[in-house]
This record gives sequence, structure tokens and C-alpha cells, in this order.
Amino acid sequence: MFSLKSLCVLSIALAGIVVPMEASIITVPTGLAPGSQYRLVFVTNSAYQLQSTSISTYNNDVATEAATITQLAALGATWYAIASTDADSAASNIGASASTVGIYLLDGATLVANGTGTAGSGLFSGRLLAPINLTELGTTPFTDVIWTGSNADGTTKGAVFLDGALAPFRHVATGRTEYYTFGGWIDWYSEGAAAQPFYGISSVLTVPGAATPEPATTALAALGLASLFGALRLRKQRNLLAN
Repeated sequence: MFSLKSLCVLSIALAGIVVPMEASIITVPTGLAPGSQYRLVFVTNSAYQLQSTSISTYNNDVATEAATITQLAALGATWYAIASTDADSAASNIGASASTVGIYLLDGATLVANGTGTAGSGLFSGRLLAPINLTELGTTPFTDVIWTGSNADGTTKGAVFLDGALAPFRHVATGRTEYYTFGGWIDWYSEGAAAQPFYGISSVLTVPGAATPEPATTALAALGLASLFGALRLRKQRNLLAN
């Protein structure tokens, strides 16, 4: 039989176990107060050939990747491609306005832009605060060339917007993740047939009112407490028998 001391040590050890998550990402930026609003942005870990004239196709590509990550799926967000077709600009697709809602990477700390505006440090101002250089897995993208079809201000770029009708021969506007200090992050050059990733962005999210412990950690803590109470009950029964 375990001694009371041994069970206490076991309970504390179990409660302290950290269960690895499937991706090294943080979905609530640190330092934001409960009730604060924010958005998340990433580069898709997969590359895509352009196969459609509809922006919904590319939104679905981004959403499908986000759905494979438990932490992102749990947010209940809508996901959009920061990209333009002939009918829909990147700005209109992601709901750009004079919003000042901060846009963050999935490291929980890096602020990319203050809102989706075209002035100041807005997403479409022509200058980001930091590069968009993490995937939904929390890893570095395999390439820094991204499909966008857009001008730096988020509008559709001429005749080089996203369109699968003439792919793979048609050139499409791309961005480069390392050119974040000017509009090149979204409007750098026109590329041909190669498959490339997208930038993905969430709908507006809200910091929860209180921190929620990970389910696995909560379960282990409960197991530890149950062991402790069981040991105390056993000791009480032994004392009664001894008397």
C-alpha cells in the first residue's frame, strides 16, 4: 500500500504533468485584458495551385488548414485568405475597415498590424510591424512567396489577381514574407505556375473573461485530488480499527 506521503507526492506530480499540444501555437495574445478583441494571422503550411475564380475557394483552403489544428478549431472563428480575385479584393474579403483590432501571429506575442486600415500601422498601410512568417503549426513557412493577387492597399491588382481559369500559364501577384517593412509582403512580383501558400486571417476574436485550464491538465489534477482524499479516508478507517 502507498503511504499518505507517497500518494501526496504522486498527486502533485500528476497534476503538474504538461500534455504536449499538437502544435506550438498560442491563440490568445499575452498582455491583452479579458474582453479585448484581436485577430490571428498565419501562412498556410500547404501550397496550392490556383483552381478557381471564386474567393470562397481560397477561403476554404485556409479554413481547412485551420480546422486541422485543435486549438484553432476550438476558437469557432471564420477564416479568410488575404487575397484578391477579379470580383473580390483582399480588403473586402477579410472585412477591412478603419478597425483598430490588433492582428497577431500564433506565437502569442507578435503584433503584425493595428487593424485592417490603409493608414498608420494598419494591415494595408504598406508597412507591417512584423512579418507574417509563421504557419498554423507555429513553424517557419517552407517558402516566403505567397499568393495574393493584391496591391499593397488590399485592392485587386490589375490583371494579375487570383484566377484558376488560365492556370498554370497565367501570372498572379505574389507577396514575400520578408518584405514586411513595405508593401512587398503582399505586392512584390507576379509569379507563374508554381504552387504557393496563402496568408490566412481569422475573424475578430475576444479574449475570454478567465483563463481556462487545458482539459488534460484539469483531469490529472482531479485524479490527484481523488487519490489524496482516498488516502485520508483510508487513514481514518485504520485509526478507527486501531481504537
